[in-house]
Amino acid sequence: MIGLFCALGIAAWFLIGPNTQQHYIMCKKGDVDCLKKALAATGTQPQCEGSDMESNLTASMDLMKPTARGIPEQFYAHWAPLGGVDDSHQRNVKRLCPTGTCYPTRQGLLDLFHHGVDPYVGLDVGDVTDFDGYHSYAQLDAPQLIPRIVALLGGPPRFVMEVGSFIGSGIVHVWAPLAKLHPQGVVLSMDPWLGDVNMRVLPDFKERMKFKHGVPQIAVTFMRRMIHMNLTGHVVPLALPSLVGARLLELSRLTIDFIYLDSAHEHGETYVEACLFFKLLRVGGLLCGDDFKTFQAVRADVTRFTRDFGLRAHFPAKNHWCVKKKREY
Repeated sequence: MIGLFCALGIAAWFLIGPNTQQHYIMCKKGDVDCLKKALAATGTQPQCEGSDMESNLTASMDLMKPTARGIPEQFYAHWAPLGGVDDSHQRNVKRLCPTGTCYPTRQGLLDLFHHGVDPYVGLDVGDVTDFDGYHSYAQLDAPQLIPRIVALLGGPPRFVMEVGSFIGSGIVHVWAPLAKLHPQGVVLSMDPWLGDVNMRVLPDFKERMKFKHGVPQIAVTFMRRMIHMNLTGHVVPLALPSLVGARLLELSRLTIDFIYLDSAHEHGETYVEACLFFKLLRVGGLLCGDDFKTFQAVRADVTRFTRDFGLRAHFPAKNHWCVKKKREY
C-alpha cells in the first residue's frame, strides 16, 4: 500500500495535534529493519527521508506484500488479537472472488462489510426537507463530470467509490447515475458521518448534524435520502474513516474503477488519501476529487501527489481534478 508508513505519520500529527509529545525514527531508503523498529515501538511514527514517496517507500511497500496467510503483515499484526477475524474475512473475500480480485455485487459488499445485513432495513424516510439546501461541487458540475469521466475511463464504471459523502448530494446527482450507466454498476459510499472541523464549530451545520447523545445523525440522513431516491439497490454505505476504510479495501481485493475523494480538506490529508486510494484502483482506473481551486490545501496536496508519482492531472470540470492509474505501484 503506497505510502502507508509515512501516511500514518502525517495523519497522526493532524489527529493528535502538534502540542502532544511524539517520538520519531528517521529511516533511510531501503532500511527495512529501521521501519520494523519504528512500527513496533509504542508511540513512534516512522518518517521517510526525502520527498519522493515512491522511491523512499520501497522498503515499506515490501513489508505490505501478502504473507502466506494472504494478509499483509501489518494488517495481520493488528488483527491477530481479535481471534480469527482475519481468517473469517478472507473466507468471505474468497467466496466473493474465488479466482482473485473481482467486481463486487451489492450483496457481496453487504457480506464483506455488514455481515450480510442490509443497513436500510427498518429505516423510515421521514422528513424529506433536510435533503435539500446543500449542493456539492459534484452536483453542480454533474453535466460536465459524467461524460468526461466516462471518456477518461473508456466506458461506464462498474464499481464506483465515494470517500466523503455527507448527506449524499454527489451520490444522488452524479455517482449513482454514473454507476447506473453500467448494467451491473454499484456504488460504495465511505464516510464516518461524524463531521469535519467546519461542521463541528460553525452554527450553520447544527441542523445538519442532528446530534443525538453527542453523536451526529448524518449517516441516518444519508440513508433516508437513498431510500427516498430509490437508490438502495445501487448504493451501499460504509461508515468508516478513510484510512481505516483504505486498509479494509486493501484486504478485500476488489476491482475498483473509480474513486472520488471529498473528505476533510486539511493540509496533508488529501495527499495521504490520494496515496492510499490510488493504490486500490485497477490499472486504467481513475481517482478524482473536488475543491482544487477553492481549497489551497487540496491544491497543494494534489500538486505534490502528481509530482511525486509522475502523474498527469486532468481537470474535467472547473473545480475538479483527476489522475489515471496507468500501471501498478
